[in-house]
Amino acid sequence: MLFNSISCRFEKDTVYGILFVPVPVEGVQQSSDKGVAEKIAAGQMKVAEQYQLVGHQGILDASVLFASESECREWYLKLLGE
Repeated sequence: MLFNSISCRFEKDTVYGILFVPVPVEGVQQSSDKGVAEKIAAGQMKVAEQYQLVGHQGILDASVLFASESECREWYLKLLGE
């Protein structure tokens, strides 16, 4: 379940694959002389969980997919209420 902010509706999709991708940590200087494993150990990169979807043909961060519509609503109401 995800919320499509363009159409402003909740949509269902099927997860095709789960990806664990190294991504830079925001605000942290990246060393060009280190490998990915060294950057993760040094806190310059982190491993992000992402999902590839069947219907939407996209890759999304794990934080934007929900098990149910109610869980999705609750998350967005909390976010927008802050």
